[in-house]
Amino acid sequence: MTASKKVATPQVGQLVQYVGNEGTTMAAVVILTEDTYKAEMDPTGNAKPADATSVSLKVTRPVSGRSYVRHNVPLEGSLAHMDLVEAADAYAEALAKLPEAAKMAVGMGVTWYSDEEGEHDVPELPAKIVVRTWRPLA
Repeated sequence: MTASKKVATPQVGQLVQYVGNEGTTMAAVVILTEDTYKAEMDPTGNAKPADATSVSLKVTRPVSGRSYVRHNVPLEGSLAHMDLVEAADAYAEALAKLPEAAKMAVGMGVTWYSDEEGEHDVPELPAKIVVRTWRPLA
């Protein structure tokens, strides 16, 4: 018989590890789950969890001790997390296909660039995705 790793349903108040931009880890507390989400309290729908493993977190910065809220953070390895990884890869691939001058324009937030052939519009790119996730404490 093989043992399967079962992930417990996240609970409000649970202490977890948040993995942010570029793999930075920080302490966090679950403040909203799929079970506790109330649509009437979120008219924009931004905090709505993507699935049963996605949560809203109150993240604490390690140096300053200040905290902030991050909504709809998927569990590491979940389907929602894999979707984010795929979207981030699609953005990176689209950006890699651009000429160097266009990449610089994207980085500066402008919509055109110029090169020896003249001025050009920056092609439409998918939205830039930053992969963030959470994992339970061991």
